[in-house]
Amino acid sequence: MTQEDSFKYTNLDLSNIDGRGLKFICDGSLCRVGKHLRMLGVDCVYNSSINMNYLLFLARKDDLVILTKNRGMVKHIISQKKNHEARKLRNESNHVDEDTEEVKQWKTDRSEWIAREREQNKDFDNDEIEEEEEEEQEEFYEYKFYFVKSVKNLNMIDEVVNVFKISFIPEKVFSICLKCNNKILPVEKEEVKGQVYDNVYNKYDEFFRCTNCKQVYWGPDDKNQNFATALDFASKYSYKPSTV
Repeated sequence: MTQEDSFKYTNLDLSNIDGRGLKFICDGSLCRVGKHLRMLGVDCVYNSSINMNYLLFLARKDDLVILTKNRGMVKHIISQKKNHEARKLRNESNHVDEDTEEVKQWKTDRSEWIAREREQNKDFDNDEIEEEEEEEQEEFYEYKFYFVKSVKNLNMIDEVVNVFKISFIPEKVFSICLKCNNKILPVEKEEVKGQVYDNVYNKYDEFFRCTNCKQVYWGPDDKNQNFATALDFASKYSYKPSTV
């Protein structure tokens, strides 16, 4: 078995999964995927500068499914679970003075992972990792993750929407703010006067505003080519159940 064959791409049961019932968080390399999920009306956190420690904190706090292309993070998540299981075995064992083989292996894996992260990331903070592990020992949280195998942006989007069965629902499209991931609600036209360009205000009658960042959106307008193109793109890159 090669290293590639043994790599664990997910710890989720994908057989009957419904992506619309989940909330996601993307690592910094998958922002385009995150934006597309928001466009489809799916709750997804992403930030190009997010570091691993903060991503794991948010995933744990809000019970988010991690979408990643970071093999080191996947190995860290798996290592944490092995650590938890090894410590449970150790606590249950009569030989409390000795490390079990599982604990020894975890220590080796952890040391190798920290060395790699420190070499690749000058901002790597080992103290934060140790704090996280101490908290994890008190209350274990099993992260849910999926490693995206595709390389190109469109292929990554296609992979995620099909793996998680995220279909195109017209009324869900553009229901989440592309800027901050919060709900968009309709507002009276008069409320946005002065917040959009005059030509936009005069052309459209329907306006929407983010409940959090107050970003204003307008339309829909079937005659607007940009809107039509975005709608077609959202439809094309979505899950289509087999009709066979």
